[in-house]
Amino acid sequence: MKMSKTTQALTLSCMFMLSSIGLIACSSREPISGETENDQTQIIVSSEIISLTRDEMIDQADIVFQGLVEEISTTQFNQESGEYWEGGRPFHTITFKVLRPIAGSIDVDQKVTVTTWGNSPAEEMVLVQTSEGEAYLHSDAGHDLQPGDIVIVFANQRSVMWREGKRETLSFVGVPFESYFRLQEDGRYLGRPDNEPVEIEELVSRIAEQRTVIESAPITPLEGTPSE
Repeated sequence: MKMSKTTQALTLSCMFMLSSIGLIACSSREPISGETENDQTQIIVSSEIISLTRDEMIDQADIVFQGLVEEISTTQFNQESGEYWEGGRPFHTITFKVLRPIAGSIDVDQKVTVTTWGNSPAEEMVLVQTSEGEAYLHSDAGHDLQPGDIVIVFANQRSVMWREGKRETLSFVGVPFESYFRLQEDGRYLGRPDNEPVEIEELVSRIAEQRTVIESAPITPLEGTPSE
C-alpha cells in the first residue's frame, strides 16, 4: 500500500497503578499528521507509571534479588501469539539468573523472567501491518539493561491486560529504570530514585529494617560486566 506524504503519529497514553490490579485508565489521541523525510506512518505508544520512593519499592516488591541479566527478548504484543494486533501494546521480557535472593520466595540459580511494557531496547522501531498499511511502532523500553549486567531487582506479581483477558506476570515494581540497582566498577550499586551508590550489604540492611530478608552469604559475581 502506498503511503501518503504525511506521517501519522498515533499516541496512546496509559496510567498504571502499581499494585496487583495493574491498569487504572488508558486514553488515546487521534492520529497527528506531519511532514517527514521518509513519508512513513508511525505509531507511538507511551506509558505513564507512578514513580516510587526507595522505601515504597522495598514495601511493595514481592521479590528482591541480585541477578545477572541473561537475555532480553524481541518486541512482542499482549496476546498469546505475541503478534501485533490493533489496540495491542508492545512488551518484552528480561530473563535473570538469581545470584542472591534477598526477599520473597526465590532461590539461588533460579531463572526469573520480568515482563515490561515497551519495545525491546534493540528495536527502537518495529514494522507492523495495520488495517491501513505498514507502520513503524515506537514505544520506549523504559530501561537500559543489557545482557551481562548484574543488578539488584525489585519486582512484583501483577495482573496485566491481555487480548484474551488478564494475565499474571512478574513486572518491575515501579518505573522500570528506577526498579533496579546496577553493579558499578567500584563494587557498589547505583540506582534511582536516590541515584547514590550503595554497598549491597547496606541495601540489604535497609530492606531488613522494613521486612524479612533471606539469610545468605554475600557473593562476588564471577559473570557479567560491571557498567562504567
